[in-house]
Amino acid sequence: MSEPVLIPNPGDNTVKLGTQTFEVKPLSIGRLKRAKKAFQSALQELLQNVAALQGAQVDEGNVGSIVAQAGGLLDLIFDSIPELFTAFVPGLDPALFDEDDGPTVPQLLDAAHVIVRVNGFDKLPNMLRQATMANR
Repeated sequence: MSEPVLIPNPGDNTVKLGTQTFEVKPLSIGRLKRAKKAFQSALQELLQNVAALQGAQVDEGNVGSIVAQAGGLLDLIFDSIPELFTAFVPGLDPALFDEDDGPTVPQLLDAAHVIVRVNGFDKLPNMLRQATMANR
């Protein structure tokens, strides 16, 4: 029998983003499916931008173009962060990410660890390894 995803101590599932505190709860499959659709196109665009930057030859004529592509890549990343976290953190307003006292990078990294643990994503590598070992 599998263990429950939520840890008995509710404080272990709280995250601080900006000056606010939120409780992270496991997402339903339906909500995960809707979130997947939103992130799939952003990920595809991100990978295309990365591939274009990797293949770019740097010379004086195209430096401006490369800088613009890199800026577009950063815009895509920064625009995706609120969407990603609001999908996993109930009650989180995406406008918080535009405020001066909004989430910091260390807070986002800590929140990501809690989100991964609460939703059981940290158990996936072991489950996949066990499944592949059983099929041998």
